[in-house]
Amino acid sequence: MSRSIDIGSTDGGLESRYAIRTYIDERNQANATGIITYIYISSNTVLENVKIAAFYKVSTDHFTTRGYVELGHASEEICSWNAEDGDFEPFIVRTGDYLGIYYSSGWFSGDRLGSDGGWVIGGDHIPCTNYSFSSVDHVRVPIYAEGYQLGKINIGDSWKTVQNIKINIGDAWKQFLTGEINISDTWKDIHH
Repeated sequence: MSRSIDIGSTDGGLESRYAIRTYIDERNQANATGIITYIYISSNTVLENVKIAAFYKVSTDHFTTRGYVELGHASEEICSWNAEDGDFEPFIVRTGDYLGIYYSSGWFSGDRLGSDGGWVIGGDHIPCTNYSFSSVDHVRVPIYAEGYQLGKINIGDSWKTVQNIKINIGDAWKQFLTGEINISDTWKDIHH
């Protein structure tokens, strides 16, 4: 099953983006609600203490973290992580969320071309609650993520919405990252 959620962008550019700041890119808001299972970063150097988060707007320039992950360090150039390979625990994203990043050292290329903008603040603000960020025009940061939509599962002729990464069946928590779940040795489709 292919991933149905995407957020952020792989486009970088010419302008350096420095460390010890939290960036939020306004491009390509999340197209659906679900879990993030794949993350991509393009950097010019090794990035240390990398955190990636889904943010939502509380007001014009105030944001709250919806879900996030601490990835450690990112190698030079292109770096990706896949939750399905055990690289990180998936986190929640909702339709309209923005993708953001924090790292303590290194830098990557942003871009001042085009009309895109974003938000920035000094320091580590992943996670944060109702925090004020500064708006920045023409900023692009090369961070991108994909994932799967939340679905529903039929148990006892009743459709139940799956609202988290795990569901409880027979007093055992079962984790799913794709569109199917195994119940009593039978794979059941999870419908969106």
